[in-house]
Amino acid sequence: GARGAGGGGGAGEALRFPALWDEVVEQKREAVAVAKAEAEKAAALAAAENSAEEEAKRKAEELEEDGQAAAKKPKKSKKKEEEEARRRRREEEEAKKAAKAKAPEPPKVPKVNTTSIPRPKMSDEQVDALAALYQHRAAVDTRVLPSVCFYTIENSRDGLNTASISANGKLLAAGMQDATVALWDVSNRLPAHQTAPVPTKRYGEATARMVTEEKDWEGGSVWCRPWDVMRGHTGSVYASAITHDDRFVATASEDGTVRLWCTLTRSYLLSFKGHNNPVWDVAWSPEGFYVATASYDGTARLWSIDHHYPLRMFVGHSADVDCVAFHPNCNYIATGGTDRTVRVWDAATGTLVRLMQGHVTGVTAVAFSPDGKRVVSGGESGEIMQWDFGQGRMMSNLVGHSDTVTGLDYSSGSSPLLVSSSVDCTVRLWAASGAGDVQYRDADKGAGEEK
Repeated sequence: GARGAGGGGGAGEALRFPALWDEVVEQKREAVAVAKAEAEKAAALAAAENSAEEEAKRKAEELEEDGQAAAKKPKKSKKKEEEEARRRRREEEEAKKAAKAKAPEPPKVPKVNTTSIPRPKMSDEQVDALAALYQHRAAVDTRVLPSVCFYTIENSRDGLNTASISANGKLLAAGMQDATVALWDVSNRLPAHQTAPVPTKRYGEATARMVTEEKDWEGGSVWCRPWDVMRGHTGSVYASAITHDDRFVATASEDGTVRLWCTLTRSYLLSFKGHNNPVWDVAWSPEGFYVATASYDGTARLWSIDHHYPLRMFVGHSADVDCVAFHPNCNYIATGGTDRTVRVWDAATGTLVRLMQGHVTGVTAVAFSPDGKRVVSGGESGEIMQWDFGQGRMMSNLVGHSDTVTGLDYSSGSSPLLVSSSVDCTVRLWAASGAGDVQYRDADKGAGEEK
């Protein structure tokens, strides 16, 4: 549930407020690098001049000694003295050139990459529909905490691997161990119980039972059956993601493929094949055009819905990549892996731009803040770390979970809350007002405990 709500928040911020801060950060870095290069160049020239002065001084001393020795010897002719003077000048010039050649060259400042990843053009109706997702949401912060809605999937027989909720909260997609994807339309619930026959009624109350036949579905129940069950994968489904407009669902599977499904036609559209091992995670870009995947083969890949092959391959993790997330401006992709590192990649060039180290266990969840200035990651030991994306340094370590963090996301708004889920059976809401001032509340304890 946290994935769907928070992911939409990032998209809204990116559309309403273009995230140009990264360009400002890069410009500042370039200015600092240029200033540093100029300082090193000036220091090198100063060293060369000092060396030249010392060489000239040495030559002058030698000349003085030669002059004293020459005073004792018979005087040379004027022509020979002029030749010796020219020779000394040549030697001095050669010494200066040699000193400059030995001086280290100033480092070359890399050019800032200003190329942005191509983004699809959205119609006015699409922009208005996307903006409407956030205009009608209630603002939440540490003083006004949100309510928490839980959905329980019964009779999964320990076969539920993942679940994601759409940005508007209407669709729920669950990946199952039996290679199927179950889709619920929460706004239009299909009942899953049947009222018991009249002879079994007691004391005016009717008992209820689970049914499996299509003819047995009947209204008036709080239980609801899947809107559709999509089949096509040949292995367990480990991750699912829904676009902001509820049109497409992407699923990642043990069979090494990522499949796209259309909710309008309830059909399979496209399969992304390229990973050599199971795919652990999948994420949509804010506009729903690009797809990022993380795999056991140690790579993350970037895809688009108009190509069946990967556009970029991100290689650098020394073990499997467990999680992936898009930056709100779509130009960066964050990945976390079993090698205990968080890496941020340039989506346009495929190069590594940030390497964040600090986790003592594998990284299992990663997310960007709505403004794109922070990266948050969770590990197998329950730790949650917040990172400054611009500086690449850790800002705070959020302690509270006692087991693996399974999901991270931010709410939308000017003061977003961070929500985390864990294997310790808790959902926690966090608000970080500083590097060491962190609060959390447990969703499973009502109002919860504040620290």
